[in-house]
Amino acid sequence: MANIKLTSPTGKLYKCQKAFRINKVRKSKNSTDVRISDIFKNDILDAAKDLNGVTFKVYMYLLSNQEGYVGGLSRADITVRLGISSKSYDNAITELENKKYFINSHLRVSDNSGEETGLWEFYARPHP
Repeated sequence: MANIKLTSPTGKLYKCQKAFRINKVRKSKNSTDVRISDIFKNDILDAAKDLNGVTFKVYMYLLSNQEGYVGGLSRADITVRLGISSKSYDNAITELENKKYFINSHLRVSDNSGEETGLWEFYARPHP
């Protein structure tokens, strides 16, 4: 797989393998750690009520990434790690999009061959 080059607003170069989408994690303002703690307690409990079971599994997978993490979102990795089908994965991503947890930033990134993909942002709470 080719590497995708993505530059942050501060000029830092991120590298990741080409994937269906590039994902950036956004947690609550005061979060500085990936541990599930009181900072995330309300976010997680609200999401548990709002999302179906498989979608909540994908939500937790995405939430487990560090704040500001930018990398490829791999259907193959997530389906294997969570024990879900590709169709369930697709439905979960669609539900996260529809409920505003997963937002298209409308930024485009490209690899060395010129192929482009979109940058999507994951939020711990629905984004307005």
